[in-house]
Order: sequence, then structure tokens, then C-alpha cells
Amino acid sequence: MARGVSLATMAGLLLVPMVATVCVAEDTVKEMEGVAPMSNNTPTILNTLKPNSDDPTAMGRWQAALEQVLPEPKPLPFHNVHLIGPFENMGYQGLLAAYPPEQEIDLAAVYQGKAGEVIWQRAPGLDGLLQEPKELSEWLTPEAWSVIYVYAEVEVEEPQIAELATGTPANVWAWANGELTIAPVFPHLERPVEDRAFIKLRPGTNKILLKLHIAIEPWSLSFHFESYGRPKDIEAALADVLNRSPDDVTRLLARYTLAEIFAIQGKVEATHQALDALRGDPFATKWDIAWADAVMRQHSETGSFLPLHDVRFAYTPVTG
Repeated sequence: MARGVSLATMAGLLLVPMVATVCVAEDTVKEMEGVAPMSNNTPTILNTLKPNSDDPTAMGRWQAALEQVLPEPKPLPFHNVHLIGPFENMGYQGLLAAYPPEQEIDLAAVYQGKAGEVIWQRAPGLDGLLQEPKELSEWLTPEAWSVIYVYAEVEVEEPQIAELATGTPANVWAWANGELTIAPVFPHLERPVEDRAFIKLRPGTNKILLKLHIAIEPWSLSFHFESYGRPKDIEAALADVLNRSPDDVTRLLARYTLAEIFAIQGKVEATHQALDALRGDPFATKWDIAWADAVMRQHSETGSFLPLHDVRFAYTPVTG
């Protein structure tokens, strides 16, 4: 993947609020009162922009700023990929059901599935680096309104910050080492949307679990990891962007991304400070402040800031 594409998603933490900030007229914003928890699946002006550092848009400026301070991301291959399913998803009930693979990863286990017993199927064709979407029908028989799980492993020698990206017509949730990191509420109705989140990889084997909520879409999937290197280097790079006194949009996006980098590492005090800085930014809107409050509440009640892209507490970010 080209660096411009990946760097654009470093701002993906809060695409919807940023649209409220720089793209949406005030009367349109007022019509959005009572929206569900935001998701990075929601189509917006920003996430349809082409990644181009010469682009004068907000996203283009953000990419250009990051390209000056971050290295080229390194693709990381997947190993030991397995699939299991199908489980029931009629009417998207799978969004509310926690099937056994979410409780444990036991590749020898047998579970009750949608129409009988199901077992993990080894999928060597999904190992390595996936450049194009893969059809899953090679290992599982497609059936409408199903949940399937994909398990994969990623090996690294030292702690790293990586970006997980999944692309499929289905709604995808993702766990990294047992922690939920991507959990969009809304299905992808009109087009495939790539879900992304930053992950902290620990030395050794990192366990990745994907949950695909399939309706009548094709059974296909693309997913990949790209490493940006050591956490402290990423933190320093983002601090450098802030210290350069960038324009309002770039500064606000840097605050979002820095909060995410701290949060995925479990740095509670640093995350609180980053969220406070975001709240106090002169360019922050009611959307931005409400999101930061929701993240804080999520941490207070669950002990985790994650998932950040899909905060688990509903809120009304715009009033009056």
C-alpha cells in the first residue's frame, strides 16, 4: 500500500467529527442530532479524498505533514490463518451475539454453528501479504446471513505501532491480543469500506481475530498490517508535527492521532492529557468535545479506551 493511503488513515480516528468541523454546513449538522455512535465506516467527504500530498484539502495537508516525520510503513505478513463458521446472523443478530471464538481461541475446538457443528479450517491461501481480496468460499461454503471468524498471527521482534486494515462488503469487528479494536455498528450497505485502527504489537506472536457479519454480500476479504515502528518514535513524530505550529486542521488531527497512540498502549495519564488538549483546542467543535467525553466515560466504565473508532457509548455531539 502506498504511504499516502496509510498516512491518510492516521486521521481516521475521527472522520465524522472532522467533517462536522471542516466540511458540513451548520444547518446540516443540526439535522444530525441523535446520531448513533460514530463509526469510521460512515461515508464522509474526507474518507473519499484521494491520498495526494499536493492536495490542498485538509486531508492532503495532514498527509503532507506526516510524510515529513514518519518512515515508510513496513507490511507485516500474516501466519497460521484459520476460518470457522457459519454462525447465525439473521437480521444482523450476530452484532449482539458473542459466539465461542470470542471467548477463546482454541483451533482444535468444535462448536455448534448455524446448521450443525463447525471447526476451524486452515486457510494457507490467506497467509502472507494479501494484495487483493480473497474469496473465502475455498474453505467455507457461502451462506447468506452468517457470521464467520478469521484468526491470524503476526510475529514481531520488538514493540511496534501498526495499522490494521480490513476490506470486505461485510461488517467487520477486530480483536488484537484479545482487545476489541474495531467494532462498527452499521453494515456496509452501498460499497465496501476499509476499516482501520492502530494496534500495539508486542514482541513474539500477536493474535488477531476478525468477525465478519455477512448478509447477502460476497464472501471475500482483504486484510493487512503495516508497521510504523517503535511507539516512542511515533509519539515523537506527532509531537514534532504539533511543535511545527501547523494549520488548525492539521493540529487537531495530530491531537486525535496522538490520543489514539497513547490509548492503544494503555497509557492512561498520557491519554487523558491528550484528550484534554483536544478538548481545549481552539478549533475543536462540540462534536470533538463530545467524542472525547465519550471515550473518557468508556474508559471509566470498562477500564479500556478501546475501541476508539467506534465508541461503545451513544451520545449526541451537536445540540442547539
